[in-house]
Amino acid sequence: ELGPAVRRARDTAAEVGHDLAVLVSLVGTAADPQDLVRQAETLQSAGASVHLTNAAAARAAIDLVEG
Repeated sequence: ELGPAVRRARDTAAEVGHDLAVLVSLVGTAADPQDLVRQAETLQSAGASVHLTNAAAARAAIDLVEG
């Protein structure tokens, strides 16, 4: 699971006064063994910004960089 790793990385960054942005392009379906909805919820609760298309994730990255 990536959720705990995302949480640890964000917590570690916060400990030294940084904000770590994590953007995810999540691809799959609710019928996948990993369960798309569950994965999205897990990643979001860990602090990741979850997007269901590469284009949406790329736009979010541009917005993040441009401020």
